[in-house]
Amino acid sequence: MKENGISVIVPVYNGEKYIKNCLDMLLNQDGEDFEVIVINDGSTDNTADIVKSIRDEKLVYFEQEKNKGLSTARNIGMNLSRGDWILFCDVDDEVKPGYIADICEQIEAFPDYDVFCYAKSHVKSEWNNNDLYDISNKQALLGTVSGNKSATFKFFNDYFIGGAAWSKVYRKEFLKNCLLTFNEKIQVYGEDVIFLLKVFTLAKKIKLVHRGFYVYVQNFDSIVHSIGRESEIEGYVSSHLEILNFIDKKDNKGLWKDDELIKAMNNFLINHANTCISRVLRAMMKNDRTVAEKRKALSDMKHARNELRNAVGKRFVFNVNSIKVFIADNFPILYIRLMEKRWKND
Repeated sequence: MKENGISVIVPVYNGEKYIKNCLDMLLNQDGEDFEVIVINDGSTDNTADIVKSIRDEKLVYFEQEKNKGLSTARNIGMNLSRGDWILFCDVDDEVKPGYIADICEQIEAFPDYDVFCYAKSHVKSEWNNNDLYDISNKQALLGTVSGNKSATFKFFNDYFIGGAAWSKVYRKEFLKNCLLTFNEKIQVYGEDVIFLLKVFTLAKKIKLVHRGFYVYVQNFDSIVHSIGRESEIEGYVSSHLEILNFIDKKDNKGLWKDDELIKAMNNFLINHANTCISRVLRAMMKNDRTVAEKRKALSDMKHARNELRNAVGKRFVFNVNSIKVFIADNFPILYIRLMEKRWKND
């Protein structure tokens, strides 16, 4: 690849319904100086056959036998990449024509930046006539973790939805020099936020591109919505501990001494912990388990939930998810009955 080439990394696990459409959209982008790297993460469906049937010199295919998770697949993609810039794409999402060409324009115009952040596909040009913005590390971090929906943060929510790694373009040299990879202990939920917190803390120059090429599609059979195995609670604990360990480091530009950032992060950790635990608890109540098995699973998770509470460092806020966790801990039979009723109604 020529200088400033782009590597688009597409992890996929059992994505036969989406992979052809995804690759068609990516490989048909304008320009020659990019590659599309598909990491087949142990798929058991027809994903492999579909990808192997596509003949395109820009397509790179890697297959591993066992399903090791999204983080591992992305890290493999980064190791295989030949481009100077990294872009992630989820297999069930969509990209509009002109995406790669626009990225190439920004790289050529601003070669000394570390990260370009593109808007969501439906973003409206309502801020001013300029569609490119330099932002500070603090602004990017607040946009990633703040749940504030006020007008002040509306602009950033257009770019940093859910702390997602996609729709952002990263200089490969920057990622390599800062040893930035995805935590492979975290299989499904939370790996993007940790990655972005590190990226936005350490990046020297960040630019927002006020154009929406990336279309996030919420498919409930996708990898993100497969969360719920009780073993994944360990991943949630790991994610919180990693965040806390990272922001406690003294070499992070002093950013995490800022009162506004500390407050936003505390709120984020509390709400994130409640949500994660609630999702795992709900998935454990599937009707293929006996009541005794469900009670044992709730008991086995108690230690992990206490670890997560300790990692957060303060009492959970009072919301719907925290109520579910409280009932599961103290009234397991009642919780099981409530969740069985919920499953029947779903």
